Order: sequence, then C-alpha cells, then structure tokens
Amino acid sequence: KKTIQLQKDEINELKEHLLRASSTQQQQATKWLSAEEIYKEEIQTLQSKIQDATHHILSLESDAKIVNEYQEKMNHVDSTIATLERALNLKSDAVFSLQSEVNELKERSATRQTIGTP
Repeated sequence: KKTIQLQKDEINELKEHLLRASSTQQQQATKWLSAEEIYKEEIQTLQSKIQDATHHILSLESDAKIVNEYQEKMNHVDSTIATLERALNLKSDAVFSLQSEVNELKERSATRQTIGTP
C-alpha cells in the first residue's frame, strides 16, 4: 500500500509540476503576444510617421521647384534691368555728345554772326 501511495504522490507531484510548467508557458506566451501587439502598434506608428515625412518631403520639393522658378525669373529681370541700364547709359552718352555738338555749332554760329560771315 505504501508503494501505491508513493506512486500516487509522485503522480500528483508530477501533475502539479506539469500544471506549473504549463502555467508558466502560458504566461510567457501571453507576454510574447502582448509584446507582439506593442511592436505591431509601434510599426504602424512608424509607418505613419514615414508617410507623413514623405508627404512633407514632396511638399518641400514642390516649394523648392517654385523657388527655383522664381529665382530664374528674377535672374531674367536682373539681366533685363542691366541691359536697360546699359542702353540708358548709351543714350545719355549720345545725348551728351549731341548736346556738345549743338553747343559747338551755336558757338560757331555766334562767332560767325559776330564776325559777320554768313
């Protein structure tokens, strides 16, 4: 009878050990599943942030294109202004030269009239 009782006790002890081991495994599995859910949420958050950053980059690229186009137009305006300034300077030089010739002709005319030469 003692042997049978010892065997029953051993069997009960093994059952308890298996139950504890099974419970530990279940707890570990629950922890892993919980961690997996957290990682999935973090991955989704990161994917969302990447998508937002991508949209922001595309927006910045569009803005940069607009700025480049504006800069090209401003360069053209600057070039046009420089051309007009050169033309104005040439015109001013020509007006000054013509004014000098007119003054010289007036002086000659006045001198001729004074001398009496027709």
